[in-house]
Amino acid sequence: GSPITLNSVGNSYVNNTQTVDLMAIRINGSIIDSQNWTPPSGIGLQGTGDNSFHLDFKDNSSNAALGTDTSGNSNTWTVNNLVATAAGLATANQGMDVVTYTGTASTQSISSLAFQPDLVWLKRRNGAGNHNIQDAVRGASAVLQSDSNGAEFTNGPRVSSFDSNGFTLTSDNGGNTSGGTYVAWCWKAGGAASSNTDGTITSSVSANTSYGFSICTYTGTEGGTFGHGLNAAPKFVMVKRRNTTADWCLWHTSIPNTQYLMLNQTAAANTFNVWGNTSPTSSVVSVSGDSYTGNNGDTYVAYCWSEVAGFSKFGSYTGTGATGHKITTGFKPAWILFKRTDSVSNWRIVDRLRGTASLNAETSEAEQTLNFAINDDGFTINETGNNPNASGGSYIYAAFAAKPDGSVIDSLVDSPSQTATPTDTGAGGEVVSNYATWNPPAPVSV
Repeated sequence: GSPITLNSVGNSYVNNTQTVDLMAIRINGSIIDSQNWTPPSGIGLQGTGDNSFHLDFKDNSSNAALGTDTSGNSNTWTVNNLVATAAGLATANQGMDVVTYTGTASTQSISSLAFQPDLVWLKRRNGAGNHNIQDAVRGASAVLQSDSNGAEFTNGPRVSSFDSNGFTLTSDNGGNTSGGTYVAWCWKAGGAASSNTDGTITSSVSANTSYGFSICTYTGTEGGTFGHGLNAAPKFVMVKRRNTTADWCLWHTSIPNTQYLMLNQTAAANTFNVWGNTSPTSSVVSVSGDSYTGNNGDTYVAYCWSEVAGFSKFGSYTGTGATGHKITTGFKPAWILFKRTDSVSNWRIVDRLRGTASLNAETSEAEQTLNFAINDDGFTINETGNNPNASGGSYIYAAFAAKPDGSVIDSLVDSPSQTATPTDTGAGGEVVSNYATWNPPAPVSV
């Protein structure tokens, strides 16, 4: 056939060789093999030669290393504003983190966090003991327990204060038994609460929009709404009645707004109007008049999370019943909670510090071994049964990121400083790029 002439060169460059029918296609459209011209039979090539480049991004020690051409053609880029980053939010450990400690039966300070926590959830690991949940809005001395439907109590508090880099434990054996090993999961909200009138119910809210977490207290009103302060719709909500007994009531974005789960029970998702059959909005959470979320005159606390890219993920998966079931979150998790929703199962909690150990949110029992692995971009379940990978089972999870350690580079991020309006006639070299400059190839006739 007649030769095809390519009269323009675009402003995009391919940074890798792609193989098609055992021949490699390079950036200037020429076909080469092992760096030599190997035109197919019957096709004539006219051009300037191989002007390709290959940036493998393996060395991120400097901009010069990032822009080095490894093809052997010396088409090295001059990099501007381009930096290598690992998967996940670089400040993830300032929004949520995990600490472990050993009990002393004496007052002690836990001071290894990078922030002052507003929510501390702690649990004994090497023996039976209740889960204890304290927050800055209700006050450090007020305790709720995820494995109980009991009312809030203040006699025998586990935490006496939330400090700039951790928290201080009392001598109470509920969280500080001598020789007991413990884990504490900590979140940063917004410090002191403020009044929120976004809903029909006035709430007291401590909100952190950067990390998508708020703590809200309110008094129940049948069919009402309360403001959560996140400026984004929560994807995960936990509510507990404080002044008397009631099960924990949870909603997750992967279940309908006509259903709820109970943190202190293993039951499957129930269908009942506890959320006003309405999903949370960017400003409010809806409640009904039942004891779980909105009974008139009762007091409640709600923990609300919206999803933040690189920091949190609230997703779902279907069990495979086979090992090697990988779930991708887009970051290396520091903490994961998962539960089957279509059948009875435990609420499993795993984290970055306890290896393959798991705790169940609904029981006081010691930690158990779970066959799973935390990956750089999610987690892999190697269990084959109901907890948590039954074939065909429906599961939800909540995951929060660990601070990236930089050992695995996931992406290259640009901070634009100089750009120009693109105008390209095909001559090449006309578009100013804020990434790099490179000698583009001339038009090629094939």
